[in-house]
Amino acid sequence: TLDEAMAQVQETISVADKAQQMINEGYVIDQNLAQGIRDGTVSVQQANDQMQAAIDFAGLVTKAIDAGAAVPLNLAEQVKAGTISVQEAAQQVQDALDFQSAVQKATDAGFKIPQEMATQITNGQLAPNEALQRVQALLNYQKSLTDAGVAGQQIPQALSSALLSGQMTVAQANNAMNNWIEFSQANNEAIKAGASVPSELASNIIQGKVTVDEAN
Repeated sequence: TLDEAMAQVQETISVADKAQQMINEGYVIDQNLAQGIRDGTVSVQQANDQMQAAIDFAGLVTKAIDAGAAVPLNLAEQVKAGTISVQEAAQQVQDALDFQSAVQKATDAGFKIPQEMATQITNGQLAPNEALQRVQALLNYQKSLTDAGVAGQQIPQALSSALLSGQMTVAQANNAMNNWIEFSQANNEAIKAGASVPSELASNIIQGKVTVDEAN
């Protein structure tokens, strides 16, 4: 009916005005949202979802800042330009918070996490999720050593440094860590038998150049 059509038009205008107000107030939101609502390329529901996400994002960023988390500085610009959605930006902020928590756990476990990782996140050189995966991998490896009955062993500095710096992918580190766990178990047995494993051989085992079976 005409009344329903008029009501829909009024709702569209109202939502578009609200979107423009949020843009003017500096909310991190697609700068073309208000126009998209008016020309019909963005539905009222989609617009409401984006505006609510922008409000949630603002709260999450405040939480991250208060916590001192490293957050990419270009997130707001990317959202405003429409390069990424506000939901994707929010996920990066959450990953940054989770990264900070993982760093604290790793530090408590005796690992030295380079400050450079936080700097790279801030500068947009390192995705928060990638940084989180690297640190979480170290924590998982340490647990694997304990579960394998070689809790006294430490993850080689060369391995942790290569992983944290990005010289080695998480997948590559997984293979190297499995080799290290096998080596640690074999080395423990060798020590009990009064023998020792040459450091060069240990390095080759970690790198996957020599398997534990071949070393035996």
